Amino acid sequence: NDSEKRMAAHAMLGDQKMSLAQESARLCSLPERIHGVKAEGGKRQKREAAAKMKQRFYHVQDPAKVKYTKTNMTAVGFEAGDHNGLIAHYNFRVSKELGVGRAAVRRIPCACAACLQQLALPWMPGVQAEAQPMFASSTGCMFWPIFKKAAGERGINDWQIIKLEPKKQSDPSEEEEAREEVLAGMTEMMAQSIETGKFGAFATTDEDADGYYVVKWTSEPYTLQHSIDAAKYGWAMKAGELVCDALYYNKVGGASLWYSPTQGEERKVKVRVQQVVAADLPMLPISSTNALPANMSKKAKAQATALNAVHLDGDEHEQVLDEINRRTVVEHDEVVEEGSGNESDESEGDGESGDESEGAGDD
Repeated sequence: NDSEKRMAAHAMLGDQKMSLAQESARLCSLPERIHGVKAEGGKRQKREAAAKMKQRFYHVQDPAKVKYTKTNMTAVGFEAGDHNGLIAHYNFRVSKELGVGRAAVRRIPCACAACLQQLALPWMPGVQAEAQPMFASSTGCMFWPIFKKAAGERGINDWQIIKLEPKKQSDPSEEEEAREEVLAGMTEMMAQSIETGKFGAFATTDEDADGYYVVKWTSEPYTLQHSIDAAKYGWAMKAGELVCDALYYNKVGGASLWYSPTQGEERKVKVRVQQVVAADLPMLPISSTNALPANMSKKAKAQATALNAVHLDGDEHEQVLDEINRRTVVEHDEVVEEGSGNESDESEGDGESGDESEGAGDD
């Protein structure tokens, strides 16, 4: 009756409407309920003691604080046919690797040992989401005899990759605002990962590059005080943006994914953190287990060795390309690059010297 377990029956609290959501959260958060309903002894007691979830926390969403209510999206990519849409799926998986606006979905959220083991498989760089091992047909699932179809067909509970697309009634300006907020969050995360002395990469449309430039950070990120036009570095920067000082690295001619530092003051650049797609690249120095390509000339090898050239692993390269592809979903056209601004002045030779020219040795 008058205990705290009693649900409030009144519709108004003062001059405001009573929230059933808040009242439900209050009741579920009482000391005897916050740990869930427990059996008083019996055979379930041991199983309940071993449960991974020990305590529950309830939060009530305030509609006034919900952003982007005018953004109206629809999920596309489901198999054709009746009862194959969003309402028929109950297992959703999102991740950084899938990218913004994409999700892996399946009908039943199975947590058998085989399904959990498959979902724990690492993401393979350079492989499309649909071909990732973690999203392969769940033939090892304990319920596969129920889910399987005819030979060569997908299982009923196989993963599908879907994406969100705006509906006609969606507000384009709000969509743009949402993308800008996501991009600002990505930029902040990259800024926190940048450390002086480490290598990084930032995206470019330069056809002579591999989709990105490699640099070595020489400062922590900071806010640019004055705008810089594209004539100085090859990319424009606006006052107020997060930037970082760095030393530009050239591609080594005739050696795929090998880079060497350039010389002179003109090789010191400022990088927009918003364009950074890798803050900590593991660049490997020359060693007995990481040798320069055998088909390089002796002169080219000597030059690369003298400049302390470093190598980027192929998987790391694919990861950078994956990140660039993910960024295209949220980035909007802000900067038109006028070229890299980093053409090498060491490219004299007869084409066999392996000199460190910007466009030399393209993959």
